[in-house]
Amino acid sequence: MPQSTDLTLDLIISHEPWHELKELEPLIAQAANAACATASKLCGALGPFEVAINLSNDQQVAQLNHQFRGKDKATNVLSFPFDNEFPELLQGPEPLGDIILALETITREAKDEEKLIGHHIAHLVVHGILHLFGYDHEELSEASLMEELECQILASLHIPSPYRDV
Repeated sequence: MPQSTDLTLDLIISHEPWHELKELEPLIAQAANAACATASKLCGALGPFEVAINLSNDQQVAQLNHQFRGKDKATNVLSFPFDNEFPELLQGPEPLGDIILALETITREAKDEEKLIGHHIAHLVVHGILHLFGYDHEELSEASLMEELECQILASLHIPSPYRDV
């Protein structure tokens, strides 16, 4: 497993059915810490860091996806990097940003792709953290790098590649 990073994780459960998933908090914390450790090392960022993860639903994610990306549908994960206009005023952990996950979309995808829901959630947390560090997948070369990092981080958590025969 990658070296642990000094990460403050604010987990917000804003959609009650998330409580039905067992062992969720440790899984999310492990995935977030592993992604932060790898990305911060590659980016030369020192930390400590802070990330908020909102466990939500399709309705809220669809609204945010429309508002910020102009897309009229829910998606599995959205990332909102923190834009600090006044870094000299920052005290405490460096805020990386916010991640929001949509339970219904994630559940449907896991079922359709025959993945364990915990593995899928871990993948999306890693994916979201990488976005907060500036990684993207708009261009093929960027997508390849991001997928490679995701697979590397997930493998360190003993989670198989999410890109197998999907």
